[in-house]
Amino acid sequence: MTLAASGGALAAGNDAALQALFAQANYWHEKSHDELAMESLQKVLSVDANNTQALYLMALWSQQGGDMQAAAQWRARLAKAAPDSPGLQDLDNAKKMSQVPQGQLSLARQQARGGNIPGALATWRSMFNGNTPPAGLAAEYYLTMASDKSLYPQAISELRQYVAQHPQENAPRVALGKALTWREETRREGIALLEPMASGNKEADSGLRQALLWLGPQAGDEQYYDTWMQRHPQDSEVQNYFRERRSGQARGQGYANLNSGNTAAAKQQFEEVLQTNPQDADALAGMGYIAQRSGDYQAASQYLSRAADLGGDASATRRQQAADALFYGQLAQASRRHCHPARRRRRYPDDPWLRLDLARLLQKSGNGSEASSLMSAAYRPGASNSALYAAALFASENGAWQQAQTLLARIPGGSQTSDMRDLRQRVNYNLQLVTAENYLAQGNTIAASNTLRAIASTPPKARRTPASWRVCWPRAAT
Repeated sequence: MTLAASGGALAAGNDAALQALFAQANYWHEKSHDELAMESLQKVLSVDANNTQALYLMALWSQQGGDMQAAAQWRARLAKAAPDSPGLQDLDNAKKMSQVPQGQLSLARQQARGGNIPGALATWRSMFNGNTPPAGLAAEYYLTMASDKSLYPQAISELRQYVAQHPQENAPRVALGKALTWREETRREGIALLEPMASGNKEADSGLRQALLWLGPQAGDEQYYDTWMQRHPQDSEVQNYFRERRSGQARGQGYANLNSGNTAAAKQQFEEVLQTNPQDADALAGMGYIAQRSGDYQAASQYLSRAADLGGDASATRRQQAADALFYGQLAQASRRHCHPARRRRRYPDDPWLRLDLARLLQKSGNGSEASSLMSAAYRPGASNSALYAAALFASENGAWQQAQTLLARIPGGSQTSDMRDLRQRVNYNLQLVTAENYLAQGNTIAASNTLRAIASTPPKARRTPASWRVCWPRAAT
């Protein structure tokens, strides 16, 4: 073994022995046997005469035991060994606290717990020498004040001033950080104050954890959660909170982009959510809507089916949307292969809306005659009102206004929906336009002008997509 290695092993052995002595000292102190606790500390000092932790505890426990002379001697040794030790201020604070009337202190705390903040503050101030609280009470006093909404701004202002005037005191700084996290607008400032102290201060660590569970995390906040998880790898609650909130924000933005037409950004955000949670039903549904808009009906059906399988309030709707996507994929495939419409008629004999969708696809692919043939069933006697309306829609989309009027006239007035009446008005309007055009072609400008003037007084309503066949692009639910 080298000399360096030997020295390292010796240091490690000493550290282990000292930690065992400190554990023993704390054990006896908790059992109210400070004489035995101090024996353990004396053993530490026999090995390391300037051990600041041992010197601090000797001074503190002597002070708590009422031996102020011994406490002063141990404090002096600590000041000589480590002039900048925070333990010096802690000892001074503890000494001041020991001089506070315990009855008044208990009363102030009782009043604060009971919600009597003004009374508690008055009791606190009766213990002050002036308007500024003593060091040992400052943190508790200002947190009590901050718990009253009306006094919160005053508490923060005075606490900021106190911290600036006493930079060496940690407790008021922790109190300021905690109080700042109580309000959303200053929560990040409070977190930034607490985080550097959290690893060595239980109060700061507790306040930081609560703030992380209150925060609505944004992209720049990930550093706070990463640092927390490095120090607390078993804290699944904070980790899950961050993941769920970030996923929720990404989902919301994804649907906003989807509904505005920015499918590339929406896809990126849904994929981000699924990387964190592959079983996120809303993100899976979003991917399904994107696939459907790009014409990949098979992928759309798969995504929507997976979303439906996960349950939830939208499960039934997504199941139907998955079936719709599958059907439209079959329609598109049939259109590409010039599938004969008779096969579709045999498969869907009574669904006029599926006929209409197929007819539109056939016409779009250049099969106009097949499309018209597919819709011809509505011209037969006994056609349903829905079949007549669907055929009238198809006719109007192709400028066959007279056919559309004839079909609509076969629907009884009492059975006509508002969509049907709107279509009838639009058909009549366009028929009159055709009449006016014919007058103009004949040179009869007066008749054309009169016709146009008549229809201008009663223009049709803007065209709306009937709810009964608004299924091709299901609205992405947020």
